[in-house]
Amino acid sequence: MTFGSLALLVSLIPKFQLIIFVGSLALFALGPILSYLFLRQIELLSPVIVEPDGIRTYDGFGFKAYVRWDQIKSTQNMVVWPGLKWILLNDGRGLLRTACIPLFVEDKDSFFREVAESAGENHVVVKVLRENGFGTS
Repeated sequence: MTFGSLALLVSLIPKFQLIIFVGSLALFALGPILSYLFLRQIELLSPVIVEPDGIRTYDGFGFKAYVRWDQIKSTQNMVVWPGLKWILLNDGRGLLRTACIPLFVEDKDSFFREVAESAGENHVVVKVLRENGFGTS
């Protein structure tokens, strides 16, 4: 499509439709960027606290959740956006109350050490953290 045919096409579209079209394109382009920034802020707004008996974090709805290490039966990786991954902690309470650990923490090594010391080297969370590149340095 040449510039001349594009100009002809634009001249045939009523002005209000053109405004809606350009606005839609802008939202389409900015939507993923704004979504990424919003999800990245979750890390700052919802800290994960490692305790000797368990982990204090948030569930999928953003409510506070505390899970004891001995209650965690399994884990599952969840990718919300490329580069923004979480671990879902299955503690038997059902999917709606599943606690989540973000994998995009700032200091991966110290987070891994804290979890390994609290939960034990053979714990399922330690294993999945190791599979996701934690504790390698």
